[in-house]
Amino acid sequence: PNRVLVRYRNAAAAPLGSKTAGTPALRVLETTDPAALLARLQEDPNVVWAEPDGVVRALGEPGDEYYPLEWHLRRTGARWAYLGGYPGSVTVAVVDTGVRYDHPDLTDRLWGPADGAYDFVDGDPDPTDPGDNRNPQAGSHGTHVTGIIAARTGVNPLPPSCYDPNGDPICSETGLAGLAWPADVKVLPLRVLDETGNGLFSAVAAAVRYAAGLPVEWEGQTLSNPHPARVINLSLGSTLFSNAMCEAVADARAAGAIVVAAAGNSGGTAYFYPASCPGAVAVAAVDNAAGEPKPTWYTQHNDRVTLSAPGGDVQQDADGDGYPDGVLSTTWNFQTNRPNYAFYMGTSQASPQVAAALALLLAQDPGRSAAAALERLTSTATDLGEPGRDPYYGYGILNLPQALALELPPGPYRVRFRGPFERWVTPDADGNFVTYLPSAPYAVLACRDDTANGFCDTGERQTEASVLVAPEPLFRLPALTLP
Repeated sequence: PNRVLVRYRNAAAAPLGSKTAGTPALRVLETTDPAALLARLQEDPNVVWAEPDGVVRALGEPGDEYYPLEWHLRRTGARWAYLGGYPGSVTVAVVDTGVRYDHPDLTDRLWGPADGAYDFVDGDPDPTDPGDNRNPQAGSHGTHVTGIIAARTGVNPLPPSCYDPNGDPICSETGLAGLAWPADVKVLPLRVLDETGNGLFSAVAAAVRYAAGLPVEWEGQTLSNPHPARVINLSLGSTLFSNAMCEAVADARAAGAIVVAAAGNSGGTAYFYPASCPGAVAVAAVDNAAGEPKPTWYTQHNDRVTLSAPGGDVQQDADGDGYPDGVLSTTWNFQTNRPNYAFYMGTSQASPQVAAALALLLAQDPGRSAAAALERLTSTATDLGEPGRDPYYGYGILNLPQALALELPPGPYRVRFRGPFERWVTPDADGNFVTYLPSAPYAVLACRDDTANGFCDTGERQTEASVLVAPEPLFRLPALTLP
């Protein structure tokens, strides 16, 4: 921040004692006021150009402290998103409990009160989450949803509450990464839920229209959103049908926005709204089971489900890392007034992953419509469960590398046996493996798991075969050749 690069017309015009930067006419000037120095240099006839000596970073997966615990980024292939290019800027509206603007992992990733954020509960432009009566130590549902979408990477600027009396940090200095971290994606927080997590149909309907850029009359005010959202996330719902919410979803779609909503957490087939409104993208939840992810015990399953994404289960630890299989994201400790992180589970956590994936597709191609982004996401999803769209997975689980057309390095082999029971094995680099199987017919699926998410995704090289395992102590499987 204190260095300026300057190209002089000739080396003789450079200040005495200035540092060269590769050529005699290219110099580095150090200053305590870069903006003022740049202004002076732009008026200097001896200067060709001047610019801040900016910072570049190594491309690759994030190095944030809690990134290894974000299994949902591996399951969806979102870990590879850094391989893509994202020239566009996208706004995602999060209609929820509000957000903690002072969470360091959300610095520069939020639109503020002066930029269109709004509180439809208290009727003012400040949607800061005032508290969570259900979970005061690791609360703020809206902050959790927001972090899943847009948490930044790298070192975070910590607030004063994150330092002990000796000046040592007591909060994570890096935190974790949101799914859309490589792109210029900002969240527009819109508060419709109170401290108990409840809100009104009218507030949700108004927030959805407002998010899409439509004018809204609310409590005697005419509201206009300066940053219309291309994607609107609703991690909330009711089993009661609502004309107000469904009409708002239709209006938002007509305005060019995509509305993504949690399918519901009752574990049955009942419709939840607004997820089940015509035009909404209903998202179901899957777990972190070995091999192919399975529907969670709580997720809704019905003909309105469009896609599935990790929702997790805090009562499980499928990968044995000592941490629960919930979805980790940004939260707030309202008792200590300090930022923190927590594992949540639910379709509330699955929905923002789909919203973030849509935002990446829109940032990747600024000319792409929201409808085209959704079609791309559904057509590239990995089809699990019954072939085609089904009540548990919809069109399938998110497959970010395929949706973003990323070129991945070769991954390990995976082989699935499905017969009396299901078993996944990981062959060595030459494709060889040894496993135990009871004698029976099996359907075999083999692939090169370039996504490295533990199962065979759409778009990966794969082959299928039917095998009858003989009742012998040793049985050699016929060779499987990948196309």
